[in-house]
Amino acid sequence: NIKTVSLSSHSENKIQNLNKKSLYLFSLIHHPNFLTDTKTYMSMKTLNQASDTQLIHAFQERNANDALEVLINRYKDKIFSSILFLVKDKYLAEDLFQDVFIKVIDTLKSNKYSEEGKFLPWALRISHNLCIDYFRKVKRTPPIKTSDNKDIFETINAVEESTETKLMTSQSHEKVRNMLNLVKKEVLKLRTC
Repeated sequence: NIKTVSLSSHSENKIQNLNKKSLYLFSLIHHPNFLTDTKTYMSMKTLNQASDTQLIHAFQERNANDALEVLINRYKDKIFSSILFLVKDKYLAEDLFQDVFIKVIDTLKSNKYSEEGKFLPWALRISHNLCIDYFRKVKRTPPIKTSDNKDIFETINAVEESTETKLMTSQSHEKVRNMLNLVKKEVLKLRTC
C-alpha cells in the first residue's frame, strides 16, 4: 500500500517548484518510504501495469512489498487452481499454496531468481514440485494395518458419544425391549386361544 502525505494546495505548489534534490530531502524528512526518483517511483496504478520483470526488480532492489503483492495477486488464482487440480483437497491446496509463495519470496530475496520474464511458469514449476514432494512424503508413510489387513484409521471410532446420545440410545433400547415383551405376551395369548 502506498501512503500519501496530506498537504495544502499552497504546499503542493511549492513542492512542484522544488528541484529533485530538495524534493528528495523533503520526502526523507516527511515520509522516508516515499521514493522521488521518477525512474524508480511506482504508484499502484503503474505497478499494476508493470511487467513481471519490473516487479521482481522493484522487490529485489528496493524491497518493495507492494510490487510483490501485485505479482502475487496477478497469478494467485492460476497457481492455486493448478495445485487444487493435483491434490484435489482445498485445505491441502491452501497449505501448499502458502509454501509456494514462501519459497518464491525466499528465492527472490536471496537474488537466486534468474528466469527473466518467466515468473508464472517458474512459480507453477515450484508448485508442481511441492505437490510431488507431498505425494512422495505420503507414499513413504506406511499405513497401520490391523490383523485382518484393514487400515486402523478406518476401524477406530475416535469420536466419543456424548452423554445425551448415550441416554437417548439407552431409552430407545428400553422402549424396544418393552415392545418386544408386549409382542411376546400377545403371541402367547394368540397361541392359547
